[in-house]
Amino acid sequence: MNPSVSPPPPKPPRAPPAARGVLPSARAVPADGWPLIAARMLTNFSSGFLTVMLTIYLVIAGMSPLTIGFVVSTQGLVGGLLSIPIAMLADNFGRKRFIVLGLLMSGLAGLVFLLTLDPVLVFAGAAMMGLSTANANAPFVAMLTGQTTSEDNRNQTFAMLSFLAGIAYASGSLAAAAPTAVFAPYFGLGAVDSFRPLFAVQFFLGLAAALLVHLRVRDVRGPRPAGRRSWRSLVKVPRKSMPVIVRLSILGLIGLGAGVILPLFSLWFYLRFHLDVAVIAPYFSAMNFLTAFASLLSPRLARQHGSVVAIVGTQISSVALLVSIPFMPTYVLAGLLMIARNVMMNMAGPIQTSFTMGLVAPDERATASSIINTFDAVPRAFGPSMGGYFFTLGLLSLPFFVTGVMYASSIASFYFLFRNLRPPAADPPEAPSKRLDGGR
Repeated sequence: MNPSVSPPPPKPPRAPPAARGVLPSARAVPADGWPLIAARMLTNFSSGFLTVMLTIYLVIAGMSPLTIGFVVSTQGLVGGLLSIPIAMLADNFGRKRFIVLGLLMSGLAGLVFLLTLDPVLVFAGAAMMGLSTANANAPFVAMLTGQTTSEDNRNQTFAMLSFLAGIAYASGSLAAAAPTAVFAPYFGLGAVDSFRPLFAVQFFLGLAAALLVHLRVRDVRGPRPAGRRSWRSLVKVPRKSMPVIVRLSILGLIGLGAGVILPLFSLWFYLRFHLDVAVIAPYFSAMNFLTAFASLLSPRLARQHGSVVAIVGTQISSVALLVSIPFMPTYVLAGLLMIARNVMMNMAGPIQTSFTMGLVAPDERATASSIINTFDAVPRAFGPSMGGYFFTLGLLSLPFFVTGVMYASSIASFYFLFRNLRPPAADPPEAPSKRLDGGR
């Protein structure tokens, strides 16, 4: 052998076998990914019933729609502003501990909502939910992405995550009917107290999810800088991924538009058609169940049409459905259009997550993901205040049109900015780091 010739680099580990049929294969999910997915399912169950009943609960408790909009905005604003610094810390100190902290914050927020209706503490609970989002989302996506090895493997893993988490979310949405369908008539609880048992469920599920990740997930972090570490070294600017991140700033339009109406959708049904939460909940549950199953088709859509076309085609169809909802004369028709809109808008969600994470550098994923999330989360945080203001004025249809214009603008921009980009064909997984707590 010629000593001057360097040996070829080792081949990256092979991805788990990926099914090429219509649906993704569970075998495509890396073994270390399953505890993460299970933890997400637990907290998504809580998110499912909170999305349906929290705003209605606060209205029944005496809050105005404008104040409720500010409560929802607080959650989004805290999550959006803290996402970037927390992700930078996660890339340096390990992602697992931040995921665990986020899950614990979700449980503690449930405890706050369970024990008090004091406005200051309700805002504090919303801030805890935002902190939970900041701690859990970007490190979670980065850790799960780092365990996959190819674009198709990523697509299938995130499709399976979206499906199972969506099933949990849909089940939680159906559970939102329990206050008026179960707790009030069978346990004699009042209009406000009948909602409290679900907050206890949120508390225990948050604790269980945190314990699961703590015991069953190995930590992953980016490369640690050599030598003495300074605070400056923790500010890890994702320079390699910056061109992609700058292009994704257009997601701010979708975030702001979504915030205007989506977090207040159940409140809109309550104000527009004067419906009980037990009537609203099944529509949200059906919507989330169908969305979960639709996400299983996303890898096939990406293979047949390409990631960008699949994303744009499904999302632009949802815009037409969205702006049609306020014209529906009955809650049944409005509910059916809401279901169809949500399915179309979120069908390509796993593809978009996989696509964007495939374009950024592996060691910058937590930070890059947090910045991308911030483009969506911070504008989204201001949306509920705007929507709540429109509701207070009696302008119940206007939020749909505002959202539709912003969605359409962002989707068109995404197509023109990303139509010629494609993630690398292979991406070796990140190695698990040594446990920071010294244990196993």
